[in-house]
Amino acid sequence: MPRQYALQSYARGWRIAIGLQVAPAALIVLFGARLPRSPRWLVQQGDMDGACASLRALRGADVAQADINDEAAAIEAAFREEQVFCRSRAR
Repeated sequence: MPRQYALQSYARGWRIAIGLQVAPAALIVLFGARLPRSPRWLVQQGDMDGACASLRALRGADVAQADINDEAAAIEAAFREEQVFCRSRAR
C-alpha cells in the first residue's frame, strides 16, 4: 500500500513544505535577538553586573534588588563549585 503524503498531490508541494519549515526558523532569528543574555553565561565571563541586569530583565521590575543579587550570587557559587569539581575530576 503506497503512502499518501499531504503535499504529494501538488506539483510544487516541496515549496510549501520548505516554506512551513522556514517560518518558525525566521521567527526564532527575529525574536531571538530580543532575548537577554543568559545570567549564567555572564557570570562565567565575569560580568556580575550584566548577570544582575539580565536577571532583572527576566524576573521583572517588581522583584527586589536583594533577591536579584542573591540569585546572581547563587549562580556564581554553583559555577565556582562546578569549576572545583571539574578540576578535581581532571586529575
